[in-house]
Amino acid sequence: MAPYITLQGADCMGFDQIKYADAYNKERYDQLTVRIPKGRKQVWKKYADKHGMSVSALVNQCVENEIENENENP
Repeated sequence: MAPYITLQGADCMGFDQIKYADAYNKERYDQLTVRIPKGRKQVWKKYADKHGMSVSALVNQCVENEIENENENP
């Protein structure tokens, strides 16, 4: 049996996971809102799920591919 690790003197109950995640994301990512026609979100989500990615990753990949293609074929 593995030994237990205890944090002596640490305020474990004071840690706010949501605040931590929000701060982490704010520091490392920009946020962009995209408006699309009603019903397209589900189509994009189904496609993204089929390819093992999030809708955000799908959009990011598509835009990056377009930029790369434009740079290769100006």
